[in-house]
Amino acid sequence: MQFQRIKKLPKLRNKAIETAVEQFVRDSRVKNVDEIGMFNQTIESIAQATIFASNEAYQFWMADNGHDVMAYALAHVGKDVDNQLTYTISQAWVCKQLRGKKIVRVWFKMLEEEAKRCLCKHVMFPASRHVKPYLRYLKGQYHEYVTILKRDI
Repeated sequence: MQFQRIKKLPKLRNKAIETAVEQFVRDSRVKNVDEIGMFNQTIESIAQATIFASNEAYQFWMADNGHDVMAYALAHVGKDVDNQLTYTISQAWVCKQLRGKKIVRVWFKMLEEEAKRCLCKHVMFPASRHVKPYLRYLKGQYHEYVTILKRDI
């Protein structure tokens, strides 16, 4: 199983991608978020990184087993508050049977290498739930950076 950047959507994989995104939305268990809106926003982000990809800054990565999507990541290059290039992994999902496996660390390293290739000084990703398990899994290579407060108006 290969984890690779997808610049053009593979034929006949649309349903598999939609199924993986649906699973991501369910697994995220983000409170006070419209699940249909979250699904649509994710599909649009995948389209922006593949179908409408005139900008190398938006990326979609995927691993599949020939039939099902087993993992994916959405990332983009932008500037952080320190005005340095930052590779932001805005979404990542791994199927339950692969979570915690060494291969996922390999894939994460691939994203870090891509960040370096893009001249980024940071890699950042939001953790919508408990941060400590992520920090344990990433073996102290990351630190908690910011907490985001939100108010509905």
